Amino acid sequence: MGGCSWRFCGPSSFTQALTPAQVKAFTRHTGAARWAFNHALGMQVAAHWHWRREVLVLVDQGVPEAEARKKIRVPVAGAAAPVVA
Repeated sequence: MGGCSWRFCGPSSFTQALTPAQVKAFTRHTGAARWAFNHALGMQVAAHWHWRREVLVLVDQGVPEAEARKKIRVPVAGAAAPVVA
């Protein structure tokens, strides 16, 4: 195979082992993807907690919880605005 190392990866597919440079690039991109995912997840969790606090405020004011849950809308930073026809 001319010095290449091959690895079996699936029912009928083979892939060539990564070079050290490819491993380095892959690791760098993996880290960036992990950071982006964790950042987005953190923003979503923060928005959820904000929504939950607003629901509890309405419940404390006497609004039924089911109604309060439907009433509160918390924008998520970076989310696309809904299209209004």
